[in-house]
Amino acid sequence: MSTKNLTANRGEWSELYVFFKLLSDGELYAADGDLNKINNIYYPIVKIIRDEIDGKWDYYRNSKIKIINAQTKEIVQEIPISDFELNAKNLLNTLKDKKNKGSFSLPSIENFMKAIKCNSIKLRPTEKRDITIVVHDLRTGKKPTLGFSIKSQRNLVRDIIKYKAWKKGLDPFKYRNDEGIRKMTEREWARLQGFPEDFKFPVSMTQAYRQLANSVPVPVIKAIALEIKKSLENKIDLKSKLEKYAVVDN
Repeated sequence: MSTKNLTANRGEWSELYVFFKLLSDGELYAADGDLNKINNIYYPIVKIIRDEIDGKWDYYRNSKIKIINAQTKEIVQEIPISDFELNAKNLLNTLKDKKNKGSFSLPSIENFMKAIKCNSIKLRPTEKRDITIVVHDLRTGKKPTLGFSIKSQRNLVRDIIKYKAWKKGLDPFKYRNDEGIRKMTEREWARLQGFPEDFKFPVSMTQAYRQLANSVPVPVIKAIALEIKKSLENKIDLKSKLEKYAVVDN
């Protein structure tokens, strides 16, 4: 009985490429604000953690890649680093091929995935990160666990441009869809919710949109509060008048 090959789009295959590439290189480099690699700032990679459907696996990097069951601590496989390097290179060449559009399968890569206990291209939906890495901080001697989202360079550059424009108070959403509709800025949403023009958002653009979406229009709350105050004052005034003119039966 034949089994169906895994299929994924270019972005999803890219997440797997990053996994292969980091294990083959063994170093996580820093970058500047324009995504230029800083060659003298990096963390050696201790291991990469993958939470698969069939369990959690640790991929330790040493002279070889040791695949360890995170629950039992059993070493289940040892793979040459050169295998990760080769498959990362092959996968990158495939991703660069413009003929591969939509969702597509890569049988040779899938065979390697099976050999390294990697049963899915994307992590489980419960995960809020695309990759989890334990690095060695040579300055402090500590080994922190870091989580990252993975984006293509094109999408990341686009997001950085939007963020810089947003920080300057410019419109980061100049691009419109096919119907000529653009996404509203956070300042426009703030106006709809009744926030003053000088109101500052000391959070990221994503958080600003989320907070505005969960907000209640300020003028509405103010109007309701004034009516409640007026009603309470009227009740107090009425009560005092009744007490003043109250007749007590003997």
